[in-house]
Amino acid sequence: MGKYKIAHDIQNCIGCWACVTANGKRWKEGKGKFEGKSELIGGKFDKQNNFFEVEIDEKELEANMEAARTCPVNVIHVIDKKNGKKLI
Repeated sequence: MGKYKIAHDIQNCIGCWACVTANGKRWKEGKGKFEGKSELIGGKFDKQNNFFEVEIDEKELEANMEAARTCPVNVIHVIDKKNGKKLI
């Protein structure tokens, strides 16, 4: 189980794919229903907050922090699960 959670607000994603460039291991260009959006690889839809979410561990943290920092519309959030603090 990961120490961190990535939350992706796909509905407000503009599909610039900066996150894909920053971390292609966790992000990809969406297909089908998500055409024109970035897609969080391994993400599960959380109906409560309307985001896609996935847990990650320490080894994936920096690459996903970079993906979140590069997002021009701030729809990628990295959260510390221990204290619920949003890192980005």
